[in-house]
Parts: sequence; structure tokens; C-alpha cells
Amino acid sequence: MSAEANAATKRSISVWKQGVVFEHQTAGSVAYRTDAPLDGKTASELEGPTPMEMMLGAVAGCTGVDIVAMLGKMRLTLRELRIEVTADRVEDHPRIFNRIHLHYHIETDPPDLRKVHRAVALSADKYCSVSAMLAGVVDLSYTLHHAGEQQVGTMHGAHE
Repeated sequence: MSAEANAATKRSISVWKQGVVFEHQTAGSVAYRTDAPLDGKTASELEGPTPMEMMLGAVAGCTGVDIVAMLGKMRLTLRELRIEVTADRVEDHPRIFNRIHLHYHIETDPPDLRKVHRAVALSADKYCSVSAMLAGVVDLSYTLHHAGEQQVGTMHGAHE
């Protein structure tokens, strides 16, 4: 079966625009730009996030989709879902992330820490494909904040 015929095959095209700005087009026709703070550009002058910032958004978006879907199946009404991601990078090139920590701020109606933690844990250990890809290279962990409670965990068998 050719790559084009395989439904699991995804495609993106990236085109250089200027400086270090690239425009990316997905097969679903969603276009976005990435940039980097080179040539004296400040963060406010960038035309898009850096590729490494996109990775942080990708892991948050991936796990967020999982959690929204699971909480709905658990018959909890989602009132708030905010995911703050912090990451550390190594000093030497390639400057990869060596630690990523997600802070989940979740409020549901009714509040149910057991169910919310179950949804986060399932995403962290089974469903989030972005974090699963990073797990062999990056120390992945999370803190769940829900209904005045807090729980800490690791993702995809990462070591604390």
C-alpha cells in the first residue's frame, strides 16, 4: 500500500517565507507559521511560535483532547481546562527538552477528583501520542489541580 493510500499517513508542507519564517500547511488546509528570535527579533516581533514552543503546545493539545473526550464519557461537565506547560532545555546542541511538566487546572460539575485524575492518568499513560513519542527522551510529569486538591504523576512510565 502506498503512503498516499494509507489513511494513517499524515502530511504537512513547509515553505520558507523570509528570514527564518516558515509557513506550514496541513492536509486539512490549516496553515500556521513558525519563527525564531534571530536577527535581533524580539518575542513580540515573531510571526509565530518557535518550533520548540509548538512542541509544548502539541503535547498540551494532545492530552487536552483526550481529557475532554474522557470527561464527557464520564458524564462530567467541564467548566475549566487550562494546561500550563513548563520545560527545561539542555545547553548544548541540539538543545532538546530534557524535562516537560504539565500543570492541569481542571474544574468539573460535579467535582470528582477520582474521575478527573483517571482521565489525566489515562491520557498520560496510554492515549496521548505526542507525549508517548517524547517519553523515551524527555522526563514527563504532571500536577493535577482539581477542586482544591492536587495530585502529581509521571507520563508514559517516566521516572520522577
